[in-house]
Amino acid sequence: MKKANIITKLSVLTFVAILIVIALTACDFFGCQHNYTENVVNPTCTEGGYTDHTCTKCGDTYRDSEIAATGHNYLDTVVDPTCTSDGYTTHTCSICSDSYDDSIISAIGHNYGSVIVAPICSVEGYTEHTCENCSDSYKDSFVPVTAHRFNGGDCIYCGFTQPTEAIVPDTSWYSEDKAVFTLTTKEQLAGIATLVNEGNTLTNTVIYLDADIDLGYAPWTPIGNADFAFAGSLIGNGHKISNLAVSSTGSYVGLFGNLSGEISGFVIDNASVFVNGSNSYVGIAAGYTTNKITDVTVDGYVDAKNCTAVGGIAGATTALITDCESTTEVVGFECVGGIAGLLTSGPNVFINLTNNGSISGGNYTGGVFGKLNGGSNVIYIDESENYGDVTGKAYVGGIAGFIEGKVNSLIQSATNCSKVSGEYYVGGIAGRANNVAINSSSNEGSEISASSCTLISDVYYAYLGGYVGYGYSVKDCVNNSDITYISRGGYVGGIAGYLSNGVTECTNNGNISGYDYVGGIAGGVATSSSATVLNLNNTGAISGKTYVGGTVGQWLFANPITFGESTNSGTVEGGSFVGGIMGCFSYSNSAILTAYNLTNTGDVTGTDALIGGLFGYVNGKDSSTVSNCTVKANITGLNRVGGLIGKTDAVHLKSSTNEGSTVTATGFVIEGEYTNVYLGGYVGIGYKISDCINTVDINYTSLGNFVGGIVGYITSDINNCTNNASITSASGNVGGIAGRALNNVTASKTFATNLTNNGEINGKDAVGGIFGSLYQYINHGSCKGYTITTTVSGLKNTANVMGNSSVGGIVGYISLNNSGDYWCGIHYSWNDHNTYSYSRLSASDIHNSADINGSSNVGEIFGYVWSDGNSALDNYTVTGKITLNNEVLEGTYDVGSNTNLTLTNRVVPVVEEIPEDSTETPEDSTETPEDSTETPENSTETPAE
Repeated sequence: MKKANIITKLSVLTFVAILIVIALTACDFFGCQHNYTENVVNPTCTEGGYTDHTCTKCGDTYRDSEIAATGHNYLDTVVDPTCTSDGYTTHTCSICSDSYDDSIISAIGHNYGSVIVAPICSVEGYTEHTCENCSDSYKDSFVPVTAHRFNGGDCIYCGFTQPTEAIVPDTSWYSEDKAVFTLTTKEQLAGIATLVNEGNTLTNTVIYLDADIDLGYAPWTPIGNADFAFAGSLIGNGHKISNLAVSSTGSYVGLFGNLSGEISGFVIDNASVFVNGSNSYVGIAAGYTTNKITDVTVDGYVDAKNCTAVGGIAGATTALITDCESTTEVVGFECVGGIAGLLTSGPNVFINLTNNGSISGGNYTGGVFGKLNGGSNVIYIDESENYGDVTGKAYVGGIAGFIEGKVNSLIQSATNCSKVSGEYYVGGIAGRANNVAINSSSNEGSEISASSCTLISDVYYAYLGGYVGYGYSVKDCVNNSDITYISRGGYVGGIAGYLSNGVTECTNNGNISGYDYVGGIAGGVATSSSATVLNLNNTGAISGKTYVGGTVGQWLFANPITFGESTNSGTVEGGSFVGGIMGCFSYSNSAILTAYNLTNTGDVTGTDALIGGLFGYVNGKDSSTVSNCTVKANITGLNRVGGLIGKTDAVHLKSSTNEGSTVTATGFVIEGEYTNVYLGGYVGIGYKISDCINTVDINYTSLGNFVGGIVGYITSDINNCTNNASITSASGNVGGIAGRALNNVTASKTFATNLTNNGEINGKDAVGGIFGSLYQYINHGSCKGYTITTTVSGLKNTANVMGNSSVGGIVGYISLNNSGDYWCGIHYSWNDHNTYSYSRLSASDIHNSADINGSSNVGEIFGYVWSDGNSALDNYTVTGKITLNNEVLEGTYDVGSNTNLTLTNRVVPVVEEIPEDSTETPEDSTETPEDSTETPENSTETPAE
């Protein structure tokens, strides 16, 4: 009990002690002060700073002096992209080292430059590709080692000495009692040469190879010579004859020197053929053959630089060659080819031939054939290819240097992918092809060039084309190669330099430049028979001197020709005869031309005369037409310039458009005492024109006469045409439709109908809303007793006309009594002094609603009229006013000066009164009554006003 009391007392004392401690440590218990310590926390990039205060007595705390986070301070490091790694920018904070990447740039990839290392006799060839950025490199396109090239015993490449001992021939295998033999050794193969060259031609024998044969570069004696030809058959069974070495000073050189039998089915590998002398018939398989060669492949060298008829497979042949390939460098003098150098007449079919070696010669040099002369036989070459560079003088081609056969001869599905260069007669497929068509072929990757020209009858010719220099016809071919000819000479084209029978369905995408006769498709074409030509298309820039066209420089045709569905979008530049489609399209023998759906969007620029958006010059028989054509381009020339045609004779232009074009002339031509320009929105000098609308403003600032919205000078009918543009000239004979209209006739005719001008016309003398001047010539030699009437109707002008003298709302100046060669009308006939001839005008349905301004001979309809009598103007309307010498005239001034023109039925327009409360303007209404069946916008009639 006593112990329990003691414990109780101790507990009370402990409690009291605790209270005392609390009291002593509690700053506020007895009114004491806090004793704070400070802890400053600085701000970071992402967290704010502050100061913490903690009382040392009681532990009380509070926070103040808060400071915002400082944010990151990034420094940028740019890492450029490499060939294989992306580039980027690294942003690293200078305070806290936080980082991130952005601005990713893709790896640039390797930029390899390629160096071709040619094979030699001891080292294989290859192409080495080295990156210009990082020096990474690799090799590919490996080419096997080539034959030693012997010249005098030692290889000119590696010094290897050719064996001096010939192969010992073995003829023990031969028996006259047998017709079929099998050979396996080089000695047995040499035995064939021994037998044949001694006179046993092995006629009707068949020899099979049953093993590969290595000739070891031992001196080889060709099988067959000038006196004896191998007449049997050698069938290789796919075996290889390797290391052939032939050195000779004579002709008939190769594995076979002279061959009248057949060979097939073997490979000649690493052959070295060297001929020292001016000889003939040099090849690896055969020097000369009159029988077929099939399925033979050769590679090596043929060095016969002074020889004629030199080839990779055969030097010369009169027979079929098929399924053969050569990878041989061939050097010869004339008639040099990768497969055969010379072909003479025979049943000539050549299929699936390929050349991969470079070919070098003089005249008649080709990648596959040097010269093929089929005589009266048809030549057919199909699926043949050339990949080796070809260099020659004249008649140089990727497939054939020169080829001639009977009509219907054909090169088809041929391919050239190499450089072809010569002096003249140069083409990607053929240098010259007579009577041989080229169809569905390719010159992709080719470089075609000529460096000189040939002089024929005092004219220089180049004959350079992407497919053929001088050819027969081409169809379905595309040229993508640029062709640049800088010498003096004519006929340069993307497809052909010159063609004697035509071209169709061809496209040029290369830039073509030359001297004379230059075209995107052909420099020149001549067709003697009827032809249909479609789909000639050019996109390349074309430039030359004379006869320059987007598709053809000059096309001459002697029989009816249809030409359509063709386009040009490349710029065309030249001197004279320059056109967006053709420089010149001209006929002989009164041939009819039908041209349609031609489109040019490439600018045409000429520094001389006869410049047009379609044709510089075009002519044909009277019923010829050019229709539904479009030009949208800038057309510029010196004189005789038209938005579509510079000059046309006996061709009817119709239903075409020049919308979006500009047409500019920069000079004039001096003709006698006159300076003339002949400038028109459609035609400079034209024949028949109909259904055309001009929207091109013309501003001519030089001194030439004859400027019109549709045509500068027209010599036949013009109908259903409208000018909606302003026509301005510093000279005379200026009209909204034609500068001058010349009716050169032998009988009365309707000359002009339904012509409208809506553009302001401004000129010097002879200025009219429709025609600047209108002339009629009586074209009769006797000039006796004729009355010829020119009829015009439906002529309407709605825009102001301004000039100096002879200014009219419809025609400025009219002369109807000059016959050209003979003076008629008021003059006596040369043949009969008692008989007169008369020129007259019949004009009706004529309307002018614009103001006319001039200084003399100014009329609201005609400015000046000179007629020999009985001319008439009937049913006409005038609503404009006349300003004469800056003074507005009052009264009737329908004609400024009038000789023998009778005016009848002048219509005064009735102005309908509009009721005051009416909001309708009847004359402006566009509504069509419900019961009306007319479509006003389709009507070609001009209603009376």
